[in-house]
Amino acid sequence: PYAWFERAGLKIAVIGASTVSTPVTTMPQNVADYEFRDIADVVNELAPSLKAEGADLIFVTVHAGAFGDDQGVYSGEVIDAARRITAPVDLIVSGHTHSRVETVENGIPIVQARSSGTALGVVTWTGSSITRSISGPPATRQVPLLTGLSPILLPSTGPK
Repeated sequence: PYAWFERAGLKIAVIGASTVSTPVTTMPQNVADYEFRDIADVVNELAPSLKAEGADLIFVTVHAGAFGDDQGVYSGEVIDAARRITAPVDLIVSGHTHSRVETVENGIPIVQARSSGTALGVVTWTGSSITRSISGPPATRQVPLLTGLSPILLPSTGPK
C-alpha cells in the first residue's frame, strides 16, 4: 500500500491507509478484497524498508481523522496512530472527520483540510534538492477556498 514519486530531485514514498472501521462503516461488499490493519503497525512495518530503498521523504495519506478544541489540542484515530509511529515519517495527510487539523504529534506534522473543497492544506518544506536534504519541519497552513457554501450532492448515475 505505497507509491513512489520524484519531485525536485527527491524520492518520496507515500504510504496509504484507512481506518480499521472501514469494513463496518461502508458497504462490506465494496471492500471485501481489502485488508484493514492498524495504521501505526502498517507504517512501522513499511517505513524503514522504504527509507532503506532510498526515500528522502515518507508521507502517509490516511482516511482517519481527528478533531481539535479551541486550545489547539487534537484527538482522534490519526493522532493516536501518530503517537505509536516509531518509524521515520515526514508528514501525515489525513481525512475522514471533515475537520481542520494542523498539528504536530510525535514529531510528525499532520494536516487535514476540512471537506468538500472548502479548504486546502498547504505544506512547505525548505531544503536542497542538490544535497537531497530537508531543513527543519514543514510549515503548514489552511487556505479557505469556499466560504458560506454547502456541497451539492448529485444523484448517482452509476449502475443500480
